[in-house]
Amino acid sequence: MVLALVVYVGLFEMLGAIISGILATLILFVAHPVRTLWVYSLAVAFPVGVSLLFTEVMNVPLPMLPF
Repeated sequence: MVLALVVYVGLFEMLGAIISGILATLILFVAHPVRTLWVYSLAVAFPVGVSLLFTEVMNVPLPMLPF
């Protein structure tokens, strides 16, 4: 869990909120063995949803993508 936090915080500015969130979520899913494959799609859906919620609804500026 600490590795996921370090990846998220360390890569947040460089890769953006969505990509670093996806990487951190995947690390958490691998660390706690998730056996059903469809759950890994949530590793993409949650960071995208949270980032859009923060930027579009709450007007909080986040680094979205590195380009």
